Amino acid sequence: MPDFYFGTAQHLIKYQKQDILKIAFSGQSNSRSPVRDFAVYTIFLNNGTRLSFTSILITPDQLRNKMTGVRIEEMHRFAWPAFKAL
Repeated sequence: MPDFYFGTAQHLIKYQKQDILKIAFSGQSNSRSPVRDFAVYTIFLNNGTRLSFTSILITPDQLRNKMTGVRIEEMHRFAWPAFKAL
């Protein structure tokens, strides 16, 4: 499995698989304005740190795809991600 990359082009952080304890997903779809759909991943690292990774998604279908387990690094192909520490 590849390493995970979180963040924007200006602020890219790399984590190896063994650093990640678990990843939780939440999302919202607004059918009237699909460009505003978003997904939020909360990443729990083995050292106790929690990170939030938010991406604005292009279509509701892409939001549903996130729920079926598409790898996080795939989000960079079609999303505008933002990164922040909780």
